[in-house]
Amino acid sequence: MSEEKGKILTPGFRQGKEPTKKRMKNDLEHKVDGLLEFNKGIQKAFSSIVGKLTELESSVTMAFGYHDLVSLSIKDLLNEELGITEEKWNAAVEKISKMLNKKKEAEFDLKEGFKTVDRVVVDGDFVAFGFDGTVDGESFEGGSSNWTIVQAGRTQVLEDMDKSFIGKKAKDEYEVDVKFPDEYPMQKALEGKTATFKVKVIAVKEKIETPKLEVVPEEK
Repeated sequence: MSEEKGKILTPGFRQGKEPTKKRMKNDLEHKVDGLLEFNKGIQKAFSSIVGKLTELESSVTMAFGYHDLVSLSIKDLLNEELGITEEKWNAAVEKISKMLNKKKEAEFDLKEGFKTVDRVVVDGDFVAFGFDGTVDGESFEGGSSNWTIVQAGRTQVLEDMDKSFIGKKAKDEYEVDVKFPDEYPMQKALEGKTATFKVKVIAVKEKIETPKLEVVPEEK
């Protein structure tokens, strides 16, 4: 058998270096053990969600990262395997949304030169807000967002929405009826209709005034 070993060629291996059955078996067992440990790691991460809502950001983010490795959706997996209730799931999603909004705000402020102010909205302020709109009780395309920003009083949104910002402050939640124009090419199905929006003000911002530098000519 040893004489024949060097004569048998296995694709991917040099002559005489073909893996033995024992080595292949050991490699397979090693991989299976690794997968079992990997599975235990995932289960441990999921288990940490229960009763630890303060750690949900990292736990659920990791769970979404492994989404393609499981046959069930993350939500179904939590419900069926760990008994996570709809209420806890929604609380987790809301908490993660707040975390992402906060990160988005910080990045936006740094890039665009804004600062957050603790007061009510006045004309010219920038308003970061989330909204969820319906027409006749039905959602519509483009009718919701977790975070967007506009300048109040500059008609960057429909007039009824624009006016609703004035006097509001961060964390205010309210409903406003917004009438679409009779001609609305972006979504003709909404022309002339009235939508009801649930609005949540996330932050009030103003532009940071950058002082102009006076250039003094060098003395000769």
